[in-house]
Amino acid sequence: MGITTVPKRQALPDGADLINARYGCGPVQFAGTDEALYERHLLFDSGVAIDAATARDRFEALARSVRDILSQRWLLTEKTY
Repeated sequence: MGITTVPKRQALPDGADLINARYGCGPVQFAGTDEALYERHLLFDSGVAIDAATARDRFEALARSVRDILSQRWLLTEKTY
């Protein structure tokens, strides 16, 4: 058995840690992993793999991913006010 290392959390730039702590929002994993928003919308909403996605599938996955982020942050803004 080898030793498993856990990757270190990257430091957030220029006060982003403070914003993340205060408002509960920070960097979002948008693409590049199975849990990323873009890939999840392609898979679960369109039912296609990334390499088989049409331009329309990619556009809709992008739009839904952005909507997810903005909706969550809008609710946090409303709560703050």
